[in-house]
Amino acid sequence: MSQTSVKFSIALILACVFMVIAPGLAAEPSTEFTTLFGKHPDVLQCLSTLQSVQGCVQEIITSFLSHQVQLLGPACCKALNEVDDKCW
Repeated sequence: MSQTSVKFSIALILACVFMVIAPGLAAEPSTEFTTLFGKHPDVLQCLSTLQSVQGCVQEIITSFLSHQVQLLGPACCKALNEVDDKCW
């Protein structure tokens, strides 16, 4: 599986996870990932890269649902590329 396919698969998984989050939790990024994944530092560190770019998670979800990868902005695309290899 190519690295692009793996990253798109992770984006799909994240999109599915964020679609089931209650809107109230989604508004508080500082507790959002902790609530979903507990206190697993590896998972939280991996997701914090995407969380650090404002609107990145929403861009991932939108691009996945519309099947248009070009909807990812440069900052979000860079954040996806910077996610550590051990996260995949």
